[in-house]
Formats: sequence, C-alpha cells, structure tokens
Amino acid sequence: MNMLRIERGQKGFTLIELMIVVAIIGILAAVAVPAYMKYIGRSRVTSMIMPTVHSIETNIAEHYAVNGTMVSTTDQRTAMQADADTTYLDGITITSSGILKITVDAAASTQKLNAYDGTVLIADPTYSGGKITKWSLSGSLKDSVGLKD
Repeated sequence: MNMLRIERGQKGFTLIELMIVVAIIGILAAVAVPAYMKYIGRSRVTSMIMPTVHSIETNIAEHYAVNGTMVSTTDQRTAMQADADTTYLDGITITSSGILKITVDAAASTQKLNAYDGTVLIADPTYSGGKITKWSLSGSLKDSVGLKD
C-alpha cells in the first residue's frame, strides 16, 4: 500500500552547467559589444556628417557638369559649401582637382562624435564622360567606422 512514491533525481542545473552558460554569454558579449559600438559610431557619422559631405559632393559635381571645369577659386569653393551644415566639421577644403577633405570637429559641438574628433574624411572624384561618376572615400574617419564608398 505504498501510495506515496518519492522519486529522487536531478532537479535543476549543476554548478558546472551554469558556469558553462555564463562563460558562453561572456564570450558572446565580448564579441558583440565592440561590433555594436562600431555600428553606433557608423550610424552617428552617417546621420550627422555624411549629409554634409553628400551636399558638397553634389555641388562640386553639378559645377563640373555645367561648367566643364573643376572649382578653381576660393569663392567657388566657398559656394560649394553654402547649403551644407558644417556644425560638426572643421577645415573643409576643396582642391583644384575636386578632392574634398573634411576634418571632424566634435569636441565642443556634441558628445556623440567625440570619439571621432580630429579624424579626416577624403572624397576623391572619378571623372567619366564630362561628369563626376563616383566618389572614393578614404581617411581616418572611413577606417575608424568602416564607411563604404
């Protein structure tokens, strides 16, 4: 008449199993956090800096397509930047061959871009058929956030 039967067995996890799970989570976090930080940096750069770069690139390309020559004077170079938001940028230069060099100035303007203060982005135009067909990016800003052309 043994109505109550007590089964003895494993209930729960062993300490080793829990330690393995914690180690796996630690390894995943060690890989994911740097990738996430790079992603956040890239998104900040593309939302706060790249619209300005694209605006200046468009103005230079339009000038070249209409006039058949690259911007050559200081006044023309200044005009290329007229509608660009230069809040986070400093030292924008346009060479006579159309190469655009931009330095990030984020120390005073925003905390979000402080990691990129002083980095440089260079946009080099490719000409074909009387117009600029492509811009190739280089510089320390491109390398640090992994921007694509």
